[in-house]
Amino acid sequence: MTLAALAFFAPLNSAQDKKFSAAAEGSYLIPIGTLSDRWKATPGGSVYFGMQTSEKWTWGGKIEYFKYSDQNEDKMFIYSTQSVNSKNYTFKVPLTNMTQSLEAFGLTADAKYNIVRGSIIEANVDIGFGVYNWTYKRNAHDSLNFNAKINDTLYTFTAFSSMVANSQTAWSGGFSIGAEIGIKVMDPVEITLAGSYKNIVGELWRAMIYNMENVSTFQMYDCRAGIRIKF
Repeated sequence: MTLAALAFFAPLNSAQDKKFSAAAEGSYLIPIGTLSDRWKATPGGSVYFGMQTSEKWTWGGKIEYFKYSDQNEDKMFIYSTQSVNSKNYTFKVPLTNMTQSLEAFGLTADAKYNIVRGSIIEANVDIGFGVYNWTYKRNAHDSLNFNAKINDTLYTFTAFSSMVANSQTAWSGGFSIGAEIGIKVMDPVEITLAGSYKNIVGELWRAMIYNMENVSTFQMYDCRAGIRIKF
């Protein structure tokens, strides 16, 4: 091993004295599974405070926030069957003028297991678990009308009558597992880059009139970047 490599990976004595860390991170949360049928990716954020409890382990607490509101328009449609002159026709109708959101606050414990700790870079396995307070909201929807041409004749149909607003609020457990890299830019500041799989054990009810299946858990990929200070 070269002297340069030794200098890069050898831990600094001063770093060993720094048991505490605080961080702020921005997230890009990519929904997967049935959650992705309702929304596109969304930004989020978190703040963290931790303490190194052994050579390998650092334990801490994290406060998180995110809100899904950008709907997956490719999935926002229903099928409507209409009868004209005793013959049935089925149409694919976009769900216009409908909005829905999923907002969540989380309080989690976070455990980092160190894999590499050098003078410039460190790599950790990152595991989190805790509770989330989440709220789902869907606006009231006016009658959905659409136009369709059949045999060169234009018809106006009503897919469904007006629908009332809907909301759900609950506390749910959740967990995450992933990896994190910290890159020192100047003592005591580091840049953090991380990615994890997150699962919140919540449920969104089925809404068949909107062609929406039940969402049994909120699954997502959490891509994060931030700043951490060790002291």
